[in-house]
Amino acid sequence: MKNRTEEKERLWKEVFGKKRAYEQRDDVQKTLKNNQEALDQLNEILHKQNQKIYDQNQVDLEQLEKEIHRDYGQNSFREAQKEVAEIDFVQIEKELNEKVWGQKEAVAQLIQAIRRPFLQKREGIQNVVVLTGPKGVGKRESLVALLDILKEKSVFLSNSFRKVDLSRYQDSSNEQVFLQDLYQANEGRGSFLVFEKAEEADPYYIRRIEEYLTNGSLPFHKRYVLKEGILVENQSGLVKESVDHLAVSKKYLIFLTDLSLKKFLSLWKPEAQAKMVDCIEYQSLNRDVLQRVLEEYLRDIQEQARLNFGFELTFQKESKVYMLDHYKQNEGKEGLKQWLLIFRQKLEDLALKQDLKGRKAMVEVHDQRLTARVDQTEIVFYEPIHEQEILSQIEESFSNIIGLEEVKEKIRSYQALFLAQRRREEQGLPVNPISMHMLFMGNPGTGKTMIARLLGQYLKNIGLLQEGQLIEVTRSDLVAKYVGQTAPLTKSVIQKARGGVLFIDEAYSLYRGEQDSFGLEAIDTIVKSMEDHRGDLVVILAGYEKEMKEFLTANSGLASRFPNQFHFKDYTPEELEKIAVLEALKQGYHWDETVRKALVQYFASVDTNGNGRLARNLVEKAIVNQATRLLKEKAASMDQLCLEDFALDK
Repeated sequence: MKNRTEEKERLWKEVFGKKRAYEQRDDVQKTLKNNQEALDQLNEILHKQNQKIYDQNQVDLEQLEKEIHRDYGQNSFREAQKEVAEIDFVQIEKELNEKVWGQKEAVAQLIQAIRRPFLQKREGIQNVVVLTGPKGVGKRESLVALLDILKEKSVFLSNSFRKVDLSRYQDSSNEQVFLQDLYQANEGRGSFLVFEKAEEADPYYIRRIEEYLTNGSLPFHKRYVLKEGILVENQSGLVKESVDHLAVSKKYLIFLTDLSLKKFLSLWKPEAQAKMVDCIEYQSLNRDVLQRVLEEYLRDIQEQARLNFGFELTFQKESKVYMLDHYKQNEGKEGLKQWLLIFRQKLEDLALKQDLKGRKAMVEVHDQRLTARVDQTEIVFYEPIHEQEILSQIEESFSNIIGLEEVKEKIRSYQALFLAQRRREEQGLPVNPISMHMLFMGNPGTGKTMIARLLGQYLKNIGLLQEGQLIEVTRSDLVAKYVGQTAPLTKSVIQKARGGVLFIDEAYSLYRGEQDSFGLEAIDTIVKSMEDHRGDLVVILAGYEKEMKEFLTANSGLASRFPNQFHFKDYTPEELEKIAVLEALKQGYHWDETVRKALVQYFASVDTNGNGRLARNLVEKAIVNQATRLLKEKAASMDQLCLEDFALDK
């Protein structure tokens, strides 16, 4: 404290004491009076010095607050508020609408939510506000902009807010982290505490937040002591500084969510819902607003092109229309921003490869593609997905799959629905969520994994999945050995699968009866994640038909979440022979009609359970036997497999 005190004294003297230069010399004083530039410089110095004094006072104030809180368990300093008569909320609303476009009704409601406590002179929680609506429509943006305005007008001392991401807390083992985060957010400076992603939190923490809202405090299940701002469990009995609850501070509690208001409120009990006084629904942005946003983004890109690379970038009118038509409209401004970020990166790559300094580039639409033309060179920035081309690729893949005609036909039946949904989504029309989770039932080796991999790539190609990767797991990858470890393990696997397909082979093994608490925990975690990541994850459960039907009884929500059930029939002998042919062709081998008939007869006579792996293994065995035979038969064909190579009688 001593060093800061001395520094403040020095600054005060420098500003107001004998060290002021214009008081030391008359000629300098005369110059300052007649020279506006010098006066401006002096004002700047004074401003900086005043800021330094203010900052150091703030440091001292925060230190003193910590000491008071440590000794007395309470926070003595709170955000100062003006009297309501002093605040021009009409002007604040006007300024906020200038910063947040297309949300006049939501902005008016937000101003009302902030104003309410000023009229009612509340203690404790000032207000509980819910901001709902689609992605990228300005929920967070409006809150940040409003806080800036309120600070500028001295309504609040700070424009900062504390944030609690509820998706971080996924099981009871996270409770101390949860309490620590909430404690720091509650006790920290600033008048706003923002909760995000409540829909992704474990229900246990939703109930804890409900206590916080409805009771005005949150009791701790253990006693803690505060050490350097960290809650540490008290192991030594009663102590003076023990903390056993969290008293709600004088703050606004804001909930941000992309859910609809109805779905968000369904997470909470009626008592908590009653505390959510101001529920504000943000609307999807209309075309005119998005046009303004696009123009702003494009001006920034043009400026960067001029400053960083020295070339002039212009946009044809049609190119702007094209951009608004082809980005993901359901993601609002964020979707447009991400789409243009890819455009900007490609533009920068072009500028790095070619010297564009002093040249002109025109962005235009040519042959349904977004391109940039520099002199006679054309660079393609974006080319739309051609649906017919995608369907042709899928059909080509299907043609290489032997059998499974019923499965392939069912997948084909989804194509039109998936593509129609994608077109509606791109046009900003309402889309009813499609459950893409599937149940694959059949014996091993009947093509379940192969179809799952094909589905992942297909859904990626039509834009329903971001990556389309296949993550293949079994019980051992999801269920841990110790209490409290299964949910985090399962969630880590799900995180890897997001954007693609999670394929759980022998899924029935997850449930070994009502006493299998670890397996049930994994199932419950999977079911919840399917709901949380709808549209971003496809879960496929695979296994024997009888066992899978029993497995669906393990959780009441399982059967309804897997409406798409596929039955994989065993391969016929003829189909197994065709699988063997394809495997041989891949490796550069073939055989004649005699071998074909013998293989069909062989597959019909042995117990294969329709297993395609048997056909592939048989080919591998024949290739090894052929190599041995060729050591004796030097003139024999290198690429033909004979009947004796298969050794079917052994």
